[in-house]
Amino acid sequence: MDREKRFEIMAKGPSEPLVVMADRLLDSGIELEITRQPHPAIMMIRAHETAKGEIFNFGEALVTEAEVQLQGGTGYMLVLGSDRMHALAGAICDAALEASHPLSPDILETLTLMSQLQQEKDAAEWATITATKVNFDEMEA
Repeated sequence: MDREKRFEIMAKGPSEPLVVMADRLLDSGIELEITRQPHPAIMMIRAHETAKGEIFNFGEALVTEAEVQLQGGTGYMLVLGSDRMHALAGAICDAALEASHPLSPDILETLTLMSQLQQEKDAAEWATITATKVNFDEMEA
């Protein structure tokens, strides 16, 4: 699983599994340095305008980001909204994976499970949305 996919899973998913893994990592006696405390920030959301193919600034969103160093690995996390614990736990898990910590297989297993649950949730949501779809037929002139 590449880092971009891990970020997506950790950012979209719930914080609880990440907090549990971060606690396990901290209990294992790792030396952790928080290089960027979890803090809120404003991020510009950009969108792609389809008619002209141009990028434009759609608006701003509140995010929380954190960065840590552990055993030679740098971990980073950015989550939508204000959730310092989610950002910090994600950064710790990311750093552990980057440093090939012995708990890395457990973290990857947790992320795989989180991904499967998110896919099931997305499928259920799409099924609900699809039921409301309206089909329009064109009338011939």
